[in-house]
Amino acid sequence: MSDVVLNDEDLKETELESKHTSNKNAWLWYSYDMADTFFSQSVISLAYTPFALLTGYSMGWKLSTVFIVMSAFMAGS
Repeated sequence: MSDVVLNDEDLKETELESKHTSNKNAWLWYSYDMADTFFSQSVISLAYTPFALLTGYSMGWKLSTVFIVMSAFMAGS
């Protein structure tokens, strides 16, 4: 019985992923991902929430109904 976990065929699949990444490249990816997260959270909390509440209220829905529908939509997205 062999203790080999990877064979030559497996190494071909992971060859691209196993190369060394520079600290600069990691920092650039981190800062991009952080900015994207902050932006999307800002849009959701500062723009979408008031828009959804006002739209639902203008359609004649009670605020509690609008809040429940909006929360369910945001949880599913």
